[in-house]
Amino acid sequence: MVVVVAVGASILALNAAGEGKQPRKRFWFRPKKNAEVVVVNTLTFMDQNKDGVVNEVEFYEHVKTHSFRRLDANNDDKVSKAEWLAVEKGPQAEELFTRWDKNRDGNLTLKEFKDTPKAKTTLCNLFRTLDVDGDGKLSADELDVEED
Repeated sequence: MVVVVAVGASILALNAAGEGKQPRKRFWFRPKKNAEVVVVNTLTFMDQNKDGVVNEVEFYEHVKTHSFRRLDANNDDKVSKAEWLAVEKGPQAEELFTRWDKNRDGNLTLKEFKDTPKAKTTLCNLFRTLDVDGDGKLSADELDVEED
């Protein structure tokens, strides 16, 4: 979850307004140079059906797949317990690995990793926060980039 949280945290830090109130403010990146290019390229990469926007499913699939690839240090399409524990720290790391390893083979597959219960809720909530206009699509104009 550290990788997923890191990806989420790099996108987060938002001011969200309650429903029925003024529209939420756009998310402001305060990155290093060329931030606008990074945002556009990331959204283009996430946009699997190439319709110019990223929907919730594309967002979830990208974040989970990217996170899985980062955990899979030896690129064998599975995350061993050793690979997991090299990244995930804390008292629940081993317990989470055991719970998510549905077939008990000592490795997490991409399917097992994507099917984790709270991750879908967390990432869908993150998507909805970034989706400023609430249309179910994430586009570059919803992510304003501010140069320092």
